[in-house]
Amino acid sequence: MDINTAAILDASALYDWRVLTLAGAVAIPTLTYFITSLKFANAKARAAKGNCDVEPPLVPYSIPLVGHTFSFIFNTPAYLASLQLVDMLSAE
Repeated sequence: MDINTAAILDASALYDWRVLTLAGAVAIPTLTYFITSLKFANAKARAAKGNCDVEPPLVPYSIPLVGHTFSFIFNTPAYLASLQLVDMLSAE
């Protein structure tokens, strides 16, 4: 084994699968929430300008493909109250 191969193997040991899994588990929900928050703000801004052909804004969420399913199933009144609060805050 030459020096370059040994250096590559040592470097790959730094990127353990557990570190990459943890990074993905943190990055995916964070990026999802960030992107859906931007979409929400954009839709509210377009609606405020009187553009009537826009969809209702999608409330930001963290878990891709699941969205607010768990919040809706297990605590429906609190989830619906939070939607009303989001709507009141964004209307200001």
